[in-house]
Amino acid sequence: MGKNVKWKYEPYAFYNKDGIEGRLQEMAAQGWFIEKMGRLWKYRKGKPAKRTYNVVYMQEPGHDGVGIKQLELAEYCEAAGWKRCFAKKGMRIF
Repeated sequence: MGKNVKWKYEPYAFYNKDGIEGRLQEMAAQGWFIEKMGRLWKYRKGKPAKRTYNVVYMQEPGHDGVGIKQLELAEYCEAAGWKRCFAKKGMRIF
């Protein structure tokens, strides 16, 4: 893994939108960017940046795991200039 990857235990509940967004913004300011979330969160080292994160929760999964509403919301977010940086079980982080 080396010095460019960091695994951290982050004690935030799945629906703690404000806590997750704030933590990701703090880490980005230090130059660490989210790659994976689970029991441990995986961050990759980069150039410190001021970023604004938005956690979006999505419902209505379709047969392929992606519902029409999810696709529409993702399209709206991308059209607004948001870039998706992470997705996990009904959560999208832009």
